[in-house]
Amino acid sequence: MLKHTTIKTHKLTINQANELFDNCRDLVEYEQGTISMFGKTFPVPRLTAWYGEKSYSYSTVTHEPQPMPYWLTILKQQVELVANTKFNCALINFYRDGSDSVSWHSDDEPEFGGDPIIASVSVGTTRVFKLRNKNDKTDQTSINLENGTILVMGKGCQPNYLHCVPKTKREIFQGYRFNITFRQQV
Repeated sequence: MLKHTTIKTHKLTINQANELFDNCRDLVEYEQGTISMFGKTFPVPRLTAWYGEKSYSYSTVTHEPQPMPYWLTILKQQVELVANTKFNCALINFYRDGSDSVSWHSDDEPEFGGDPIIASVSVGTTRVFKLRNKNDKTDQTSINLENGTILVMGKGCQPNYLHCVPKTKREIFQGYRFNITFRQQV
């Protein structure tokens, strides 16, 4: 497993996961931002919604904050118990099918502090989540994030590792997936 961080997983009940899936599908207004790379502008390959008190920017994308709805606040409190830390914001990613993705990155923006604990909740279709050490290519892992999985990336993860949800054509990984990522914005 990984040498410089702790990763732990926990599962929601199937009823909790199904209710959360319905809330993410029916109650959230998503945006599709654009990202600029190599002098060209592309649509972000997923839809997103940002909840918190302050705006959030990464690459060339800026999200304006929305107040956290009651159902998301209840989930945040449950995830805080699993992660043993407090969160004050959430990014919801909507992966519509296997062609939606997020490329290799670290959530190491200064607004989350130097070494943040980040917890994510996945509901819907299973997708592969990959982590790899920034300096040691042998230090890597893949985790199938199934419906209802809570994944906690502990101290050491963001400064030392990159993570991604790659595109896939595998039939088993097709279908709606929502990922709610909780963070502490300073």
